Amino acid sequence: SRYSLTTQLGLQAEIQKELVSLLKIWINDRDKKNKQIVLFVEDIDRCCEEKIVQVIDALRVMLENKEIRERVVVLAAIDQDVLKRAILWKYKDIFEDKKDENGLNSLAIEYMDKLFILGINLCQLSTNERREIFETYTPIKENINLRILKSNKQTTTKFKVKNIFIDSNQDKSLEIGEIEKQVFALQFDTQTDLLDTPREINIVYYQYLLARNLLIKLDVFSFKANDINSSLILELILLFKKYRKANETKQKDLMHIIDRKIESAFNEHKKQRQIKEIIELVVAY
Repeated sequence: SRYSLTTQLGLQAEIQKELVSLLKIWINDRDKKNKQIVLFVEDIDRCCEEKIVQVIDALRVMLENKEIRERVVVLAAIDQDVLKRAILWKYKDIFEDKKDENGLNSLAIEYMDKLFILGINLCQLSTNERREIFETYTPIKENINLRILKSNKQTTTKFKVKNIFIDSNQDKSLEIGEIEKQVFALQFDTQTDLLDTPREINIVYYQYLLARNLLIKLDVFSFKANDINSSLILELILLFKKYRKANETKQKDLMHIIDRKIESAFNEHKKQRQIKEIIELVVAY
C-alpha cells in the first residue's frame, strides 16, 4: 500500500483543500468558464522582505491547483522595486557575486515572470495630474493671513496650534492660501522625483503644514499669504528629503545649500537655528 504524505503538507495544504471545496460550491464546473472570483491583494510592499516573499509564494502555490486557477484571478498591487529587493533578499545567500547588478536584476525579473502572467506599470504623473491630486487634499482658502496674538506670555494663532502640534479639530490649521497653492504648483513642474505619487504629495503637504504652524507658534516669523516664507519652507522640506536619501558626499553639498538659503532669509542666528531644527524635525526620513 502507498503511504500518504497528506498529513505532512502543513497548514497551507489544509487551507487550500478547504478553499477548493468552497470554490466548487460557489462556482460549479458548468459555470467556471463564465464566472470567476477576483482576489485583489494590496499593500504587500508594506511588509518586510521575508513576509513579501512568503505571501507571493503562497499565492503562486495556490494557483498551481487547477481547480483554484480556473475559478480565481489574482490581482496584486505592489511596488516593483520593493518586490525586487524582496526577491534578492531571498537569494542573498546563494548568489555569489553580490556586486553583479545585471545578474541580480535578471534573477529578480525571471522570478517575477514566474509569479505573474502580466504586469502593468503606472505611468509617471503629469504636472496637471499632480496639481489635481494636490487640490483633493487641500481645502484652499483665499487671502489667508496668520496673525500672531500675544497675551499673558502665551503665543496663539488663527491656526490654534496647541503644544506645538496641529489641532486636527480646527479646520484653520489645515487651510492654505492661494499664494501657497501657487508655490506648490511651481514645485510640481520641477520636483518630479520627490512629488511623483499621490502618497508623496500628501506627505509633503502635511510636512509643510506642520513646519509652518510650528514656526508661527515659535514666533520665528509672522506668516502672511503673500510672503516668501511659504516658498522657503517648501524648498527646505524638499531639500531635506533629498538630503535624507543622498550619500555622504552629496549630503555635504545639500547641507551647504540648505544653510545658504536659511542664512539669506534670516539674519538672526536664533531664527536660522530654529527654522533648521523645525525642518529637520518634520522631515523624519
